[in-house]
Amino acid sequence: MKVYIGPYTDWIGPYQIADKVFFWIDKYTSDEQATRLDYRLRDWLGDFLAKSRDGGESWLMRFCQWIHDKKKRRIYVKIDRYDHWSADHTMALIILPLLKSLKEHKQGSPYVELSDVPEHLWPAQLAGASNNYTDDTVHERWRWVLDEMIWAFEQETKEDDESEFYDHTEANDPKDSLMAQVGKIKVNREGLEAHQERKQNGFRLFGKYYQGLWD
Repeated sequence: MKVYIGPYTDWIGPYQIADKVFFWIDKYTSDEQATRLDYRLRDWLGDFLAKSRDGGESWLMRFCQWIHDKKKRRIYVKIDRYDHWSADHTMALIILPLLKSLKEHKQGSPYVELSDVPEHLWPAQLAGASNNYTDDTVHERWRWVLDEMIWAFEQETKEDDESEFYDHTEANDPKDSLMAQVGKIKVNREGLEAHQERKQNGFRLFGKYYQGLWD
């Protein structure tokens, strides 16, 4: 597999041009900018470049839009036949580092249903009618969900992620037949089932909150 995905295309329009002309303004705080003449001039220049005399779009705005429409994000994905042999493993190798990077740079959190997280992460007070999104654990719940996704995909990238639940101590006698050796392997079934359930739940959360995977 070979994957190259370039950055999103940038919009460069009249207001961005005005920002470049008055490039020094950004070093001032919002309160300082509000008192400066060059700050107001920047806004005036942006409006002047963006709008025609009748209040419609200027020729510059239409030209900038035409240029932007011509831009294409560079995306190249080549799938080799061996990527199919264990597609779940192949995809996990890509998804895992992306989830880790997302967790590190995340700037917001989608709403996570209380039924998907442990009770200790439930908010002390549910969001009200005037605020049906934010509560006091919304970010903690999302971090927990991300951690469960990351853990699940980490297990998927390991070739022996369930080996700790199999004890081969008594199954190494060369005098025994292969079937006899297999029969002597001890399995921690309770631990194995809990491991598999947690893994499947991580994948379930990944599917359920897939559209919440934004920065």
